[in-house]
Amino acid sequence: MPAAVGVECAHVGGLIHDDLISRREGREAVHSRFGDGTAIITGDALGFTWFEALADVEARAEVVVEVMRVQANAGRLACKGAALELGLGVDAPVSAYLEMAHYKTAAMTSAACRIGALLAGAAPEHTVALAGFGEALGMAMHLRGDLTRDLAQDPGENRPTLTDLLARHAHPNPGQQANDLAEHYTDRALAQLAQVPDGPHRRALEAWTHPGDLPSPRTATKQSSMHA
Repeated sequence: MPAAVGVECAHVGGLIHDDLISRREGREAVHSRFGDGTAIITGDALGFTWFEALADVEARAEVVVEVMRVQANAGRLACKGAALELGLGVDAPVSAYLEMAHYKTAAMTSAACRIGALLAGAAPEHTVALAGFGEALGMAMHLRGDLTRDLAQDPGENRPTLTDLLARHAHPNPGQQANDLAEHYTDRALAQLAQVPDGPHRRALEAWTHPGDLPSPRTATKQSSMHA
């Protein structure tokens, strides 16, 4: 549990910094309410909470070292993804967008799942499967978030969504294509999860993986075409 709390603290800290970078003024964020300085300090503090939480984990020293390596690598990749996103223009290829999503979001969710498996003493093959589950789930989450943004039309957003890029490159029905890709990654996540022994924890992850109602692909396409 301490490690799970620490990972979430690091995640929230990253979100605070990400809001600061993208200047999402259309909705309340830490920096818009309390100022840039407070947002930076808060994000840093939450990131360091991860290391404090890891010190409370009851695990062998070599496992803790491996967990630190996994988290550090994921954090580095997330920074790379954020940097790629800063340079992602409206004419960027879809492949560049997917690369950004992989580094920025999927690497972190994959690391969170791998860390949980390592600390739980899971078999190597199950650890790999859970990491693959987290990676696919992260991609699906990123795409779902974009579909929601397509509907929100946040005036402060300065980043193209997948639907925006598909529309820009004249793909037919870009909202549907973005929705289909999100479902593809969801199916991939469930396929990875199927390699883990059945039980209440796996079933909880399966239930959590299903996204419920995604924004209407037709509506998302209509909203995105207004910005294309």
